[in-house]
Amino acid sequence: MAKRYYWLKLKADWFSDKRIKKLRSIAGGDTHTIIYLKMMLLSLKDERKLYFEGVEDNFASEIALALDEDAENVKLTNFATILNSLFYGSENRNEYIVRLCSYPLLILDDFGMERGTEYGLEQVYNVIDSRYISKKPLIATTNLTPEQLRNPEDVPHARIYGRLLEMCVPVRFTGGDFRRITAQQKMERLKKLME
Repeated sequence: MAKRYYWLKLKADWFSDKRIKKLRSIAGGDTHTIIYLKMMLLSLKDERKLYFEGVEDNFASEIALALDEDAENVKLTNFATILNSLFYGSENRNEYIVRLCSYPLLILDDFGMERGTEYGLEQVYNVIDSRYISKKPLIATTNLTPEQLRNPEDVPHARIYGRLLEMCVPVRFTGGDFRRITAQQKMERLKKLME
């Protein structure tokens, strides 16, 4: 079987780009730059897509494993955590958002489940827009349908969903709820222990 080669094309000034320079200037920035390049290389085989195979507990850990990198360098979070950190955290809001954008890969779990307060929507927009401007990969899991994303209820949601749809390719996953399956398995193990 012949070897198959994949090519990654970068702009000639990729390392001179101000965003890459900024990324490289922060603590651990060179590591994040390498992770970003490794993710792009990994995605070449599958039309620029990365897949969760269930080897690890979450997608971030699995990507870190595939890249042979520390899982702390791939960020998995949700907007409830982000909003709590922004509201109650000691870190400046702008610094926090810059830090979120410094991760080579940001995975937002349960997107769309955050409370729709004016403050909450503003912060969701700030994070999505900052990630949009940085042009770094973003993965968002959601129970929202593509139809709901394409036809938002109001202008604030339209601004958020429009950016999200431009940045991400919707992929539908069907099947059983893995949380229910896991709970059922735990219940079965408990029953065996109790026998």
